[in-house]
Amino acid sequence: MTLTTTSDAELEARTRAAFDRFYDLMARSDPRRTLVDSAWTCRDVAAHVLDVLGRYTRRDLTVPDGLAETPFEVGDLNARDLARREGASVPDLLGLLKSELEAYLALEIPLDARFPFHTGQTIDGAGARGNMLGELLVHGWDVARTMKQPWPIAARDAVLHVNGGLQVASGWLDPTATAGMQFRARIHVAGGRSQLMSIDDGACTVADASASDGPVDVVVWARAVPIDLLFLKRIGLPGAIRRGLAVVGGRRPWLGLQLPRLFLPV
Repeated sequence: MTLTTTSDAELEARTRAAFDRFYDLMARSDPRRTLVDSAWTCRDVAAHVLDVLGRYTRRDLTVPDGLAETPFEVGDLNARDLARREGASVPDLLGLLKSELEAYLALEIPLDARFPFHTGQTIDGAGARGNMLGELLVHGWDVARTMKQPWPIAARDAVLHVNGGLQVASGWLDPTATAGMQFRARIHVAGGRSQLMSIDDGACTVADASASDGPVDVVVWARAVPIDLLFLKRIGLPGAIRRGLAVVGGRRPWLGLQLPRLFLPV
């Protein structure tokens, strides 16, 4: 699937800009403040983003070693990594983040090559780079919300993040909620190519949509930011609808209201 195309130059520029915003926000945040709807503190967010960078810079990206096999193991991995950095202060973490970012941006990650990802998925280089961009922006959103500060996310940044997210979405499908379900949704993300999501008895595929795909149960149109935050469980469906998400067609359009509940928390 190719929700969008991009370049190394665009991804580096947008990642640097997002990092600068994240760094400045973390430097001004209260490290002890607990996030809204989370047990993490602002300090924990800085430590987590550092660990995510390290998952790119400190392992062989071509093999699955160091990745989690299930969504629940992703949570366990995050908890173990946080425990290792329990005594690190925010100034310590910020210094490490700067050097780790430079190591990350120096990596050779061909945008059209595929790499292992958590939950047994694979992701192309553009999606992987978009995922790291999203880590900075979405976790920055978490901290800014806690600190009651504005944190706008550019639509193009969200498109690049969703490009990676859709590639690995099947790994977060809830097999219990989707057991016996057959469901086809055409998803139009503003600024990207239409995608066809097919769910069949606990399995999910996402591919580029085309005129020959045939009838679908649901047609969704969405701005990139709200659909990104919705599937990451940062906002609910009413909030996504207010921000620019709508079910606009399909044979069973009411099923579109269930779509976010079919996936486990990221």
